[in-house]
Amino acid sequence: MARRVRPRIQFSNDERKILEQLVRFRVEPHAKVLRAKILLGYSNGKTVSQMAREFNVSRPTIER
Repeated sequence: MARRVRPRIQFSNDERKILEQLVRFRVEPHAKVLRAKILLGYSNGKTVSQMAREFNVSRPTIER
């Protein structure tokens, strides 16, 4: 089975800064923080499997 290659996500400096701030905030909802971590992971070239292990979630959660 062929491996699907995901397009690389590129953020502007301002967008990246916002996502990084979301990850650090303690009062943000967990789902919002997790989504920010996933987006940053994609932009850094991490695979779905790497992020699933790192964030202790299932692959479908990452792929959503």
